[in-house]
Amino acid sequence: SEPPARPIPVATTASASSPADPNRSILIAVTSRPWDGERRDYVRLTWGGRALHGWAVLVRFMFCSGGFTAAQARALRSESRARSGDVVVLPGCSEGYMNLTQKTVAILSYFVHNHSGSRFLMKVDDDSYVAWPRLRLALERENATYTYIGCMKCVINFFWA
Repeated sequence: SEPPARPIPVATTASASSPADPNRSILIAVTSRPWDGERRDYVRLTWGGRALHGWAVLVRFMFCSGGFTAAQARALRSESRARSGDVVVLPGCSEGYMNLTQKTVAILSYFVHNHSGSRFLMKVDDDSYVAWPRLRLALERENATYTYIGCMKCVINFFWA
């Protein structure tokens, strides 16, 4: 079945730009490709449209400014207007598998310059599912200043940090 034309907006318990408790705030950067609007709609309808109780949550779909057509750029601007600005076009990088490191650096820069009041940044792909209860527990237990949570691909094994 088709997703509705207007997905559920991301619910927050406080303004993401000035959360009541900055230690309970997170920006979730969802990496996506310009032509995968259907995937973004499913994220909005599932985990992207749910609140993390007691947390200020901001979900943003991230794209690089280079590597897509003018028509795709117009479609992204239109999608962003229709979805309360949840689409961010990052300067200084190009879309494409070979440019994933550039995109990650651009996301980190965006976070530092636009969401420095948030305690956490999470980068996730648009084909992933965020399990809110597990994420909340992991974040609430985290006391370190700098933390990496995720999979570090090594030559032989995967390690969870």
